[in-house]
Amino acid sequence: MPKEKAPQGGEPIRGGDTPIIAEKGRGGKIPQAVIDVLENEICGVGFGGVSLVVNVRDGHPTFRIEKTISIMTGA
Repeated sequence: MPKEKAPQGGEPIRGGDTPIIAEKGRGGKIPQAVIDVLENEICGVGFGGVSLVVNVRDGHPTFRIEKTISIMTGA
């Protein structure tokens, strides 16, 4: 008897993360809507980083955008 798959638990959303569920059947291409959100998150970052994380499960990608802003004090 095949073992059942455990339910997929979503990762906790940390400050600045923007989870986006992909459309099925995109053929490995990043949807324009994901690129648009990524570009919007980049705007205004003076020192830090914005990254796109792609997770694939059962052949279907999901996208998460993580934004890290570094804070420098004048000390």
